[in-house]
Amino acid sequence: MTPRPPPSPTSSSAIGPSSSLIRPCYMKPTGSSPPLGIRPDSKVLTVIPSVGFVNRLVESFPCELLVATHESLLVLATIKENHDSVRCWQGGIDAVPERFGPFDVVFLCYFPAMGVSIDQALGYLAARCSEDARLVICYEQGRTIIEQQHRQLYPDLVTSVLPHRVCLEKAAPSYSFEVTDFVDEPKFYLAALKFCKARDTAQ
Repeated sequence: MTPRPPPSPTSSSAIGPSSSLIRPCYMKPTGSSPPLGIRPDSKVLTVIPSVGFVNRLVESFPCELLVATHESLLVLATIKENHDSVRCWQGGIDAVPERFGPFDVVFLCYFPAMGVSIDQALGYLAARCSEDARLVICYEQGRTIIEQQHRQLYPDLVTSVLPHRVCLEKAAPSYSFEVTDFVDEPKFYLAALKFCKARDTAQ
């Protein structure tokens, strides 16, 4: 029998009615600029999102393209049933065809279950992000529950931890990212990065 995944990254009820979207998008917008730069013409990628996260993203921040990638067909089917416009792909961060990029905003909603290192994730996204793209690594319930519960209950699925700030600041420059915000509270985690390299449109 396939082990049941941790409830938090897949359950719409596991995440509060607003904070899981508001807090990842809280980054102090300047003037009339929308949070994280999500505009009507933005392309947004969500990796291992919950159904509730996608619901609130669609309702709060309309965009040109919203893509969700997840290992769970049940989660993807529910997302698609709720919002037919969302493009869904089963698999990891590399499951989405290149033709849908480059992405302006990327959410890594449950990094510990992605099965990649932070260097691998940044290296992949550096080739898939637009100029000045925003990357958000977030988990509303924080680091503690992952390290003390999820890794023990689901060792085959939860293979890493949420990256510490020093790890991000060490890895990010090698892939043209910079850390712009970092929150690591007992019950909330967020790391926001900006892609600082102009995209080569000649390629």
